[in-house]
Amino acid sequence: MRRSVFALAVLFGLIRPALAADIGVSPEQAAALGVETRPAEPAAVLVAARLPATLTLPGSGAQAVVLPFGGVVTRLLAQEGEAIQAGQALVELHSAEYLAARAAQRDRQARLDQARQQAARDAALLAEGIVPARQAQQSQAALAAVQAEFGAGRELLASTSEVAGQPAAYRLLAPAAGTVHEGALRLGEPVAAGIAAALLLSGDRLWAEAQLPPTLVGRLRAGQAVRLPGAEPAGRVIAVGGVLDPMSRAALLRAELPAAGLAPGQTLEIEILDTPPADARRVPAAAVSREGGQELVFMAVDGGFRPQPVERLGSDGDAAVVLGLPADARVVTRGVAALKALARQEP
Repeated sequence: MRRSVFALAVLFGLIRPALAADIGVSPEQAAALGVETRPAEPAAVLVAARLPATLTLPGSGAQAVVLPFGGVVTRLLAQEGEAIQAGQALVELHSAEYLAARAAQRDRQARLDQARQQAARDAALLAEGIVPARQAQQSQAALAAVQAEFGAGRELLASTSEVAGQPAAYRLLAPAAGTVHEGALRLGEPVAAGIAAALLLSGDRLWAEAQLPPTLVGRLRAGQAVRLPGAEPAGRVIAVGGVLDPMSRAALLRAELPAAGLAPGQTLEIEILDTPPADARRVPAAAVSREGGQELVFMAVDGGFRPQPVERLGSDGDAAVVLGLPADARVVTRGVAALKALARQEP
């Protein structure tokens, strides 16, 4: 509503510039004054907010690769930022826990074989009527229990591979393809089971998290385009908090960006974009000046220039996005101060 009211006020002359309506300037005088003009362009985007942000790993695209057994780190097989394949070894450890787990699994395998044989024997005897059904049921229950133990042990060992000639050593394998981040292990250090050996980024996106000041809460929304300053829009807002943190007095805004060329923990500036009205125009920021509490541009007309009131909606890079200009307007981008001085001299 405010934008349409402004446009109507300019159209019917209700808002008038503080300077003279028109300034008579010949082409020779304009050249002598160093006046340059440029067409006002249709505004495709408007920067609704520019915020400092920190890049983080996305919750849905990152996975902690956890050590199943404690031990001592003997080799680091994947480096920070390295792209790896599923099943590729990340780290090698010497581990008494791994040695014991393998021995326990061999024992489970032996007991599983025995339980299978016993269950098959009792099933055959039951079919011949030699043993009661209860005995066959007990042997099946015992088989199921041993199978569950064996499966749990197999699951624990599934993320590891043996090291040839070193029964107490194992390698931790990547569960999926991705990029290694935040590898915190060091050669020679003892580590416990359950420690994250690395974070694995399996997608091609990162989150940018920014603190949203109270003045912008409610004005931004999920789905708005996001870009880095000077770049093309490549991301989007995925979440906007509506509650202020009691300590920071800000709400959380989270955007999603392509990970190429960026790294978790990096701080940068992001621009949240909006779609301006169809009649908004993009002009160089230097073309907009203020006179008598009113923003205006000098617009080229027959025989000179006219100070034209505008409403600044925001920016787009190094340009201003304004309302109040006709579609074919040419605005002064250089020599604005000289035209102001001439305008003040007009009767």
